Amino acid sequence: MTSDFKFHKNYRLYTKYYLMLRLSIVLSFLLFFSGCSWLPFGRDNVAENNNGQPENTPLLEILISGVEEDVADNVRVHVGLSKSQCSTPLELITRRNKKTQTEANLALQAFGYYEAKFSINITNTPECPSVEIGIEPGRRMLINTVDIVIDGEAHDDPGFKRLTHDLPLKPGSELNHGDYTEAKALIESVGVELGYLDGHFTESILKIDMEKYEAHASLKYNSLKRYLLGDINIKQTPDFLDEDLIRRFL
Repeated sequence: MTSDFKFHKNYRLYTKYYLMLRLSIVLSFLLFFSGCSWLPFGRDNVAENNNGQPENTPLLEILISGVEEDVADNVRVHVGLSKSQCSTPLELITRRNKKTQTEANLALQAFGYYEAKFSINITNTPECPSVEIGIEPGRRMLINTVDIVIDGEAHDDPGFKRLTHDLPLKPGSELNHGDYTEAKALIESVGVELGYLDGHFTESILKIDMEKYEAHASLKYNSLKRYLLGDINIKQTPDFLDEDLIRRFL
């Protein structure tokens, strides 16, 4: 009877270890044939650049002329060809000329250039084609009027009065859509910081008047009521600091 029990006990142990061994072998094969993505040389672990391409993938060279560097950088970001590989067929690059001009034009408008003209030259080389975008930006639009209204309890708040005075939007300044976006973000941020948690814009308009070639900005913000702190209860476990001392720092 003892011998029979020992046999079954050993048999169960053998079966257990046998199954564990088979399972480990199967898992090893699955990891290996899945492309070894967890290894440093795995296909899925290849570092990518900002364009979503592997870092060792050469991209088309985009040359921008005729504008300042910050404007040129914005054009590169918006132009889809900047994400194309050197292996892109020349015919496809050429067929994108119209779309490239449209993308570049939107990038210029963000800086207030609404009369820009473009020329696109493609140079084909054995290593990698290059695309040169020549830009005549034309006149830069100016902001004619800036209307900023703060309604609600924040109307007389000194914090908001200082903010509206320091906003980047100024009548007579060169139009930059980024300044308009920043002004909106600053108003919302200061509203939250000062306790106007329900504040919102009732109007936010950047109007482009092409006939007069000028811009008009209007931002109307209603702060509603300001939130106030209620009673502050201090509980300590254990009680080792003087409560008056704690309240000095609140």
